[in-house]
Amino acid sequence: MYPVIPPRVQYELTELGHNLAGLLTQIRSWAEQHAPGIRDARARASARNEEDWAV
Repeated sequence: MYPVIPPRVQYELTELGHNLAGLLTQIRSWAEQHAPGIRDARARASARNEEDWAV
C-alpha cells in the first residue's frame, strides 16, 4: 500500500497464480475452438427439452 490519498494498492500474481493463468488460457482456447459444437449441442438439448414440455 502506498501512503497516498486515495489509497493505492499494487497486486501481483504469485508463481502459483501464473501457473493457473496458463491453464485458464488453455481452457479458453479449447472453448473458443469448440464453440460451434458447444452451441449445436446446446441447441439440440434445448429442442429435446421443448419437445418434452410439449407432450
